[in-house]
Amino acid sequence: MRKLPILLPFLFVSMACGDYTPVEPDTAASADLLLASAKGGNGDVVKMVPFKLKGNWWYDSEGDESICDEIPGTAYIGFIDWEGTATHMGKVTGAGVNCYGPGEPMSRSLLAQGGVIIAANGDVLNFFSEDPPFSVNLDYSFEIGPVAFVGGTGRFENATGWYQLHGEDAIGAGPFTLTGEISSVGSSK
Repeated sequence: MRKLPILLPFLFVSMACGDYTPVEPDTAASADLLLASAKGGNGDVVKMVPFKLKGNWWYDSEGDESICDEIPGTAYIGFIDWEGTATHMGKVTGAGVNCYGPGEPMSRSLLAQGGVIIAANGDVLNFFSEDPPFSVNLDYSFEIGPVAFVGGTGRFENATGWYQLHGEDAIGAGPFTLTGEISSVGSSK
């Protein structure tokens, strides 16, 4: 009788293993399922990291309006400059162009936004998007984006990614924040 309690566990294990059908992973999964491409990227696989820029912007009376030359329906061009601090860049300056359709100043549609963010070391990050979502609230705070990062110079030569802009005053100037994602340096090589 003493041998039966010792043999019972072995009996249950052998019964459980008698109908053993192992679960095997499907190793034929496509590469598309194993790798993800960057949001807004060209299909290249890159590692995306958070991007944030905080600063102050103001209107400028001149700038590079060539961005708007190819945008049909542009009736008004707005130039902006800014300075601030950005992740992966340190202190930054920048210049941008907004291509607007016809209409009253606060009701014009934003047809395109483009420009540059310049890092303290001189590396440049370019951005450009046609028809980015744009809204102005009753308190004149505003949102633009997502807007795409489209390369640059130095460590941003092949950069991809996007940002969403939140500003406090669409009429005058003032504080703003960009939040989004950017490809990490060297991840697309």
